[in-house]
Amino acid sequence: MKIRWFFITSLISFFVVLMGIILIKQYALPLQVEIVAQDQRIVWPVHKTGNFHIKTDFGEMKICIENGFVWVASSSCPDQICIKAGKISENGQIILCAPNRVFIQMITEQRSKKSDILTY
Repeated sequence: MKIRWFFITSLISFFVVLMGIILIKQYALPLQVEIVAQDQRIVWPVHKTGNFHIKTDFGEMKICIENGFVWVASSSCPDQICIKAGKISENGQIILCAPNRVFIQMITEQRSKKSDILTY
């Protein structure tokens, strides 16, 4: 009986530690913001302040990065959905401005080294 309880508690402890390692590894990576617009791709660390004026054939927008948050401050698109999306700060969150063809995504530093194919 004691061996059985020891085995069960050891197994549970192993899975708890494993899940903790996975979560720490996923969320401990430094975040960056990836901005993709037509033939432009900008990757910027979110811990650095930055303002980007993005101009495409379809319109213009101003993207702000400050204190770990990213948001669209102004945009020439008609519905302003990208501005209404508010601030993003977590891995995987996105802001999309379809009229201006601009895609903004929070990514980890490790993910920024991979190349993706984006099409419009």
